[in-house]
Amino acid sequence: VQPSSSGAGQGGAHVEVALSDRRFLKVRTYNGRLQADFREYYEKDGQLLPGKKGISLNKNQWLSLYEHLKAVDAAASGNDTSYGLDLPGSRRTTISNFKGRTLVDIREWYEKDGAQRPGRKGISLAMDQWRRFYDSAASVHAAMQQA
Repeated sequence: VQPSSSGAGQGGAHVEVALSDRRFLKVRTYNGRLQADFREYYEKDGQLLPGKKGISLNKNQWLSLYEHLKAVDAAASGNDTSYGLDLPGSRRTTISNFKGRTLVDIREWYEKDGAQRPGRKGISLAMDQWRRFYDSAASVHAAMQQA
């Protein structure tokens, strides 16, 4: 089953990285702007369709993540849950543990009662998914520089 690249206002993917059988990172054009879209897909009628779980990074957010990729990788490899990378806008990359697994979390954050809290928009990548992303980051970066 292959992921569908259809969607209102979306162009086809410039680069596609399979992070797992249901998770993909696609560089695509949306409303005339390039985005790095980390997304979990679901199957319907033999086709994989984009689900709600995921997050899209604009060019500036991508550039910030790419510039700090080695630091994020070192924190993830070292299971450093105190690490946090603020991306432009309200996005943030953090390291967390869940049921003994290290996760790299790329998420939108919001403020409530004077404290920053993780929002629903985002994705948590297991270390094998992070590794697939990390290994292909240069090709994703090249595609994000096209506009």
